[in-house]
Amino acid sequence: MLATVLYGGCMTMIAVMFNVIWLYASGGGGRLLKTDIDEEVRRVGARGYQYAPLGYLAITLLALLSPITSLALYLAYAVYWILPISGPQARSSR
Repeated sequence: MLATVLYGGCMTMIAVMFNVIWLYASGGGGRLLKTDIDEEVRRVGARGYQYAPLGYLAITLLALLSPITSLALYLAYAVYWILPISGPQARSSR
């Protein structure tokens, strides 16, 4: 149980920091992003990722009740992030 809770805490903090870094990089007109990125893609950016910290936090709290279930959900969440539907590239290719 301890390992799944620690893993979840780490993944939650990574998700939080990803969002903080994206907000910084895309702020100010996208000053730290490539110049050829469409404004809509920059604005939408990581909209799907903004819920990642809540998802990881929920799975981490579930680890207190059922570590095996939380491991399965961590795996499912990882597979979701690998899929092209989870990122801004899928939205920008339309």
